[in-house]
Amino acid sequence: MNWRVRVVPFLVRVLRAGTPAEKDDPGDWEPSIHLTWSKHRAAEALSLRAGVPCEFRPDGSWQHQMDEATRLEQLLD
Repeated sequence: MNWRVRVVPFLVRVLRAGTPAEKDDPGDWEPSIHLTWSKHRAAEALSLRAGVPCEFRPDGSWQHQMDEATRLEQLLD
């Protein structure tokens, strides 16, 4: 299994959970308001793989979260 095909899209989906961007690519898990830890760990993993510092703030604005998800997605594309 290619990690770019399965893992990156899933982790980016986690970063977008709970933001307006979620409507375009909803998660296939039970909705939860407790996503801070999951988002932080997903951002750390994506940043590590991309070789960049983790700048994602799970408590940041929706716009920040969506921008960082897109940035990491593009770096790993």
